[in-house]
Amino acid sequence: MTRNHSTEVTGRVRTHEQLFEEAQPGDYQVNEGGDHILCNCPCGCGSMMNLPIATEEKQEHKWQWDGNRERPTLAPSIRDMNGCRWHGHLQNGIWTPQPDSGAGAGA
Repeated sequence: MTRNHSTEVTGRVRTHEQLFEEAQPGDYQVNEGGDHILCNCPCGCGSMMNLPIATEEKQEHKWQWDGNRERPTLAPSIRDMNGCRWHGHLQNGIWTPQPDSGAGAGA
């Protein structure tokens, strides 16, 4: 199901196994080390995104995380470049798409 640009999806914290067995759009898990967030694409296409989080040891990673495991915020925005081309933000555990999100969106 494709979500329109005004739809917000609230993510749920899931275990690694639940993400693959019971994944809902926008579900996410912060790994134990706090250096990756694995999430189910918020658009509902079913693809998984692995987002590397910047840490003191790994400054080259792209996303900054606020440290909140229950309702995370990431910066900058997130774009799935391989699948549906979803583009948006995860703020306080809520996924919000940008107007240029979706199939046919430019790189």
